[in-house]
Amino acid sequence: MKISIAGRKIILVVAILVIFFLIITQRKAASDQIADLQVRYEACKRHAESLATQLEVVNSHKKKIESMLADIKSEQDFTIKECELKLRTIREEDRMNKQKLLSCEQRVSLGNNPTGVLLSNITEIQLQNQRYVEEIARLKSQLLGNQGELKSQESRSSTPTTSVQHAENHQNLVLP
Repeated sequence: MKISIAGRKIILVVAILVIFFLIITQRKAASDQIADLQVRYEACKRHAESLATQLEVVNSHKKKIESMLADIKSEQDFTIKECELKLRTIREEDRMNKQKLLSCEQRVSLGNNPTGVLLSNITEIQLQNQRYVEEIARLKSQLLGNQGELKSQESRSSTPTTSVQHAENHQNLVLP
């Protein structure tokens, strides 16, 4: 079967029209995909900018919290050192009072001083010694409390807290 020249021209024109239609259809689909990708790109870009801003805020809060924690730790270290110094001073005074008491007891046993005066001195020294012992116990308790608070602050610093919570925690740490 032979096709005439006119038939061939018609087939050629139809083929060209089909190819032209396919090209236009593909171009439209590609154009739609490009527009969709641009919309998605803009949404991703906005989301990335939002995340970057949030990260900056989180980092600034982290720096503030670390700074506050360092301040609290240094304050507590100072308080602990101060309590230890006071404890050493009280222990030294206690030791000296014990020596005075021993000296007074020796004088009483030797009979160098009247008994009434020595007994009042001994009683006075024993009362002062008791106050020192109570003060030592109170300072030890305060020292242990400060160390416990320091440890709890260090463990809290590993978990995220808000600035308000951290400020409340800082106010609770102020010693009376």
